[in-house]
Amino acid sequence: MSPGNSGQQAAAGDPLYTIVELDFKTKQHRKLTLDEFRQSMTDGKFVWIDVDVANIEEARKLLPSFEGMYEPEIIEDALTREPATQIGRYDDFLHLVLSGCRLAGHKFDLERVDVMMGELFMLTLHRGQPVFLEAVRKQYIADFVRFAQSPSFLLYELWDHLIDNYLSVHKRFEERVEEVQASLSGEVEDKVFAEASELGSDLLHLRKVVLPARAVLT
Repeated sequence: MSPGNSGQQAAAGDPLYTIVELDFKTKQHRKLTLDEFRQSMTDGKFVWIDVDVANIEEARKLLPSFEGMYEPEIIEDALTREPATQIGRYDDFLHLVLSGCRLAGHKFDLERVDVMMGELFMLTLHRGQPVFLEAVRKQYIADFVRFAQSPSFLLYELWDHLIDNYLSVHKRFEERVEEVQASLSGEVEDKVFAEASELGSDLLHLRKVVLPARAVLT
C-alpha cells in the first residue's frame, strides 16, 4: 500500500494516522488528509500528525509522507526500541521520548511516545493507544479553543497528562502499601513477604521511569 492509498483508507476511518489542523488566529480546527497537510503548513497553519506504528510494515510505508519532520534514526528507535524518556534537539525540530504507564493488575506496562515538535507541526509516534495520549486527545481541543496562544500548549498538554498518569499509578501503589501493612498487622503468612518484595521491585521500576522524566522536564 503506497502513502497515497494510506490517505484514501484514512479518510474512510483507518486508525493508522490522524492529521489535525490548528489555526491559532481563528481558533478553528479540522481534520486533514495526506494530500492537504503540506498546503496547510504552507499557509502558516499548525498541524498535529499522530501515527500508530504498531503495524511496523504499514508505518514504514506511511512515514515517508512526513519527510523533513524526523531523522531516520528516530524512526528506527520509535519502531523498535523500548520505552524511555529523553530529549534531543535538531535543526528544525525538538525530539522528545516520553514513557507513560498502563496499569495491568498490580503491574504496569510502559508505553512509548515519540514527539517531534517543529515550528508548524507536531508528529507523534506510538504503538497502540497510550493512556496519557488518549487523555490529551480528549482534552486538547477544548483547551485550544479556550486558552491556547501558540503550539507550545501541546507540550503542556502532553506533560500535564503524563504527570496525571504517573500519579494514578503512584496512587495504586499507595493502596498496595496499605494492603501489605494491613497484612503485617495480623497473623503474618509467608506470601506477605513475597508481596512486599514484589511491591518494592515495582516501586523501583516506577522510580526509574519518573526520575528521567523529571530531568527532561526541568
